Amino acid sequence: MFKCSCLCGDVEFKIRANPSQAINCHCRYCRKSHGAPYVTVLVVLPENYEITKGTEKLCRLPSDKEKTGRYICSSCGSKLFTETAPGLPISVHASALVNEDLVKAMAHTNVGSKCPTVVIQDELPQFDGSITKEDYMELVV
Repeated sequence: MFKCSCLCGDVEFKIRANPSQAINCHCRYCRKSHGAPYVTVLVVLPENYEITKGTEKLCRLPSDKEKTGRYICSSCGSKLFTETAPGLPISVHASALVNEDLVKAMAHTNVGSKCPTVVIQDELPQFDGSITKEDYMELVV
């Protein structure tokens, strides 16, 4: 299990995931909400994460998709994770990991909508849109 927290420490949670199986997301929402050219996330099964502190401090942000829940800490504003629908994997922002130097991306997603000035200079696989479950499973095997 890996420990995660927001910047101020009011929210803490644990995840069971492989930090070397992270994904760099280039979608417009991630870029705009983080003020960054892309965001690195870990894909975590719902049964592999547990809020250990500060449930009452979690704030669900409105989304363009009704079922999508994007969660931040209401005290410091740290973006923590995104739930897409019940039972589907959760995207945990790599910056939430207490030891984020363990994180290593294995692919780029949503490169079809990436910032035009960003030039991807690594050899990681690139997906025009969101990564499918099949593509993800192929990468992690």
